[in-house]
Amino acid sequence: MECLTFDSLKTKLYNEFTSYGLRVICCPIEGCKETYAGIQVETGTYRHELMIDKTRIPQGTALLLKDLLFFTPKGNAKDVFKKVGAELDSFIDHSATVFYFNTKEDYKKPLDLLLTLVTNLSFKEEDVEIEKNKIFAEQKSMDSNLNKKMIKALRESLYLSSPMREDPLSNIDEVKSIHYSTLKKFFNFKYTIKNMTLFVTGNVDPKELHNILASRKFIKPTYNFESTLLENKEEYGEVSRIDNNIQSEIDNDKIGYGIKFVPRQELFEKFGDDIFICYEILNDVLSGKNNIFIKKLVEDKFLLNTDFEGKLIQGGEDTFYYALFNALDAEEAKSKLDNYLSSLKKNISKKEFQAVKSNYAKEKELLFKDAGKLFLALAECYENHFAFPAVVERVDHLSYRTFKKVLKEISNYCHTFVITHKKEN
Repeated sequence: MECLTFDSLKTKLYNEFTSYGLRVICCPIEGCKETYAGIQVETGTYRHELMIDKTRIPQGTALLLKDLLFFTPKGNAKDVFKKVGAELDSFIDHSATVFYFNTKEDYKKPLDLLLTLVTNLSFKEEDVEIEKNKIFAEQKSMDSNLNKKMIKALRESLYLSSPMREDPLSNIDEVKSIHYSTLKKFFNFKYTIKNMTLFVTGNVDPKELHNILASRKFIKPTYNFESTLLENKEEYGEVSRIDNNIQSEIDNDKIGYGIKFVPRQELFEKFGDDIFICYEILNDVLSGKNNIFIKKLVEDKFLLNTDFEGKLIQGGEDTFYYALFNALDAEEAKSKLDNYLSSLKKNISKKEFQAVKSNYAKEKELLFKDAGKLFLALAECYENHFAFPAVVERVDHLSYRTFKKVLKEISNYCHTFVITHKKEN
């Protein structure tokens, strides 16, 4: 395995391609008693394909498939992993699907089970309907989650036609239209070894891992499918709606804003890979507790407190950022935030920028002592084809001048608002 050393983080990262084409990234933690290992598949909830071999791919296919892969000939995969001393889990975002386990015992058996899980389709037609019903139940629970309703409203306000407008749980008719044959074709098209990366952290010897994988015959048939890409005709200089109002059951109002970024390739051509380094701290810079502007809104009784929910979401060529706050005067806060978002370069000081970078470094350094958190960070960063330790070092060297250029760019992007009010009796 090739070894990359990150002296400032006291970390070594190992990587290789196996003889059968599986990419492997390994990050041992000295003295750690637990091992995390997982397969990341390069397909998420953001739809790229309209059709695969003349079969339409409905929104929600990737999400439904993720859950159905837990059906194995030996029963539920979680129970199968428990029998060998491991806990299995999975997650999906817009760009990738990840199946992973953790164990304090020998990781060889659960690793074999994991490789089998992602290369074999064992569920039956009746299982598809069972999982669909679970998704329908989850959708009902989402209807009562105010923050999720706000994020959904921001998506639909920002985007006119992009797949980013779609929520995998919001269109029940789309999920109902997914058939067993569609899932099988999607699995054979997407779940190929060249689309997979294995991450292992914690208690692992890179040489031993190499030997284990070299002794395995990890083979999956390949299919020559033709695909029709989903055409994205998004207008990046327009929004569907400038603002939304939602009634809620809670006493205080809430306000959220969303920013629609221009296509990923356009940003890369303008800023290079510095744009992805800026993304690492963008959430804390724009809306974090150390943000002087947000603190002032709290002091002036426009926002209730500095607590917020914010996230940068990436999928395909699209990126959008949202932040949600508790408000005392949502309408006035909206006016203030509107001006703030239109002049970010002036509103974010160098002192704030340095404070965010310092906090980021302290928080991320702790992750290199926690196998689970390190695993998740490695998988997330790799979606942008970065090694997590390299990102941490790059953030440390990121200049205020570069970041200001990015802020100036973001200030020109479309943004929209959502406000919630207590429902009147």
